[in-house]
Amino acid sequence: LFPLLGALLPGLLYPTFFAGLMLGCHALAEGKPLELKHLFAGFQTHGPALISLGALSLVINLVVGYVVIRLVGGETFIGNLKNVLEQPSPDAMMQAINETGVMAPMYLLLLVSLALQFIVQFGAMLVVFRALRPLAALLTALRATLLNALPLLVCGLLLLPLAILASLPFMLGWLVLLPLVITSQYAVYRDIFPMPGDRAE
Repeated sequence: LFPLLGALLPGLLYPTFFAGLMLGCHALAEGKPLELKHLFAGFQTHGPALISLGALSLVINLVVGYVVIRLVGGETFIGNLKNVLEQPSPDAMMQAINETGVMAPMYLLLLVSLALQFIVQFGAMLVVFRALRPLAALLTALRATLLNALPLLVCGLLLLPLAILASLPFMLGWLVLLPLVITSQYAVYRDIFPMPGDRAE
């Protein structure tokens, strides 16, 4: 039971902590100081709704992940991926990748994962800033993601090389990149879902 909880708990609580970070960004945007309490602000303002959102997102991720893996070959894809990861050297891994053709399914999984990530993050912010119920927040976030698929994809692709560079020197680059990623997510949300005082729609 404990390993199962350890695997599920981060996904369950992710929307709550993410919402706290977004509340911190909102405070900065309003000219207020960023404080440590913002990290836990999601629990104080919309805790039950955000945890319910986390539970919903876990179920959706499992279902969508299962469907996508079945579409890209199921056990054959998993076997090929395992074969690639077990190679003893980078050259051997590249050879195994070329032989198995595992990269095309991986790109599809990456795109689906990126889309689900945007949906959950938008959902968390809609719960906090618009007081939507978890299911309504996810449906609204899904619609927003579909309507803005191209710019969101470009945003994700622009961050990808930066993430690779940030990971090279012992992950130290993330000390700079992570605040940029978090604040850019708030900016993207505010551009798609304007708040009172923002530009007229």
